[in-house]
Amino acid sequence: MWVDLTIPGKYNWWFRISLPGFVFGVKILDWCVERINPRSMIAIVGPSGGGKSLLVRNTASYHLSRGGFVTYLALDDDPQHVVNSLSSVAGEELVRSSISRGAFRIIDGFSHRMLPLKPPQDIISRSISSLTPEEILSAVRLESAYMSEKGGGGIMIIDSYNEILSSIEISSATELLKRIRAVVSKGYGVTTLVIVHTDSEDIAEWLKTIENMLDGVVVANLEMDVAKKRVTRYFYIKKMRASAHCVEPIEYRVDRGKIVPP
Repeated sequence: MWVDLTIPGKYNWWFRISLPGFVFGVKILDWCVERINPRSMIAIVGPSGGGKSLLVRNTASYHLSRGGFVTYLALDDDPQHVVNSLSSVAGEELVRSSISRGAFRIIDGFSHRMLPLKPPQDIISRSISSLTPEEILSAVRLESAYMSEKGGGGIMIIDSYNEILSSIEISSATELLKRIRAVVSKGYGVTTLVIVHTDSEDIAEWLKTIENMLDGVVVANLEMDVAKKRVTRYFYIKKMRASAHCVEPIEYRVDRGKIVPP
């Protein structure tokens, strides 16, 4: 992210410096935001089918293609599906090579439900046997430490937090989210993207109670015009701490898995 500076004096020197900041890797969304602190926890919220997973797949693809590190906490689908879905955007070769070099890592929080069946072990970096706060926090902390040792930064994707909300008491789920933000985002400097499905009124109400704690909230939604047989997909940034941003809905379309201008 570029910042223009002018130093007052006899000659009024002007120059530009580049400040590090997190980007989604989606031009229509990144143009909307001045700068995102990489030590942020950002909720990606909206109804099912609104484009939340599509956004995180595009973001993961962008960062992996540039040599970044991404850890994916898979809670509501199996690791093989995660790999296949990301491959449809990033390409199978990039995803497989990223797994091989330890840049794309999956915390398997789903397959404990499938026992004794097991997913392919070569795509899993870490498994958790239950959705207890202690086990989840331990897994994300260890993976954040790994990314920190590899050069710092990185992205942690939690898909989706609804699984945690339905598995433990609501106050415990809230406290866990706060601890993940403190340890992963603030402690290790890993940008955390948390997917939250808002189809349930209870979840939508819960989200309102924790928005002040989050560093950002991006809404992904779609509107259907039955008469015109048209579906409009859009994002809008509801909140981004300490960063100027546009407030208008940002329309987009999908071309071969990529988010592009309408």
